[in-house]
Amino acid sequence: MLEERLAQNLIEMRNKNGWTQETAAELCGLSVRYWGKMERCQATATLATLNKITAGLNISATELLDEVLYEGSSKND
Repeated sequence: MLEERLAQNLIEMRNKNGWTQETAAELCGLSVRYWGKMERCQATATLATLNKITAGLNISATELLDEVLYEGSSKND
């Protein structure tokens, strides 16, 4: 499911960078409450939200929704 992939990738990117939910949400111009809901699959991100996330984290939409991150493996494997 796309929401689960997004949630796992948000968690993975946040942990990889050593960010709290507050830091990641602030970088993206989102509330920490909404960020947490996305990580728990309790909120569905709109296209506008996905745009904020990609801009705030300086990544592409492809990277954000990449299945490789979700599987926990490296693109170089």
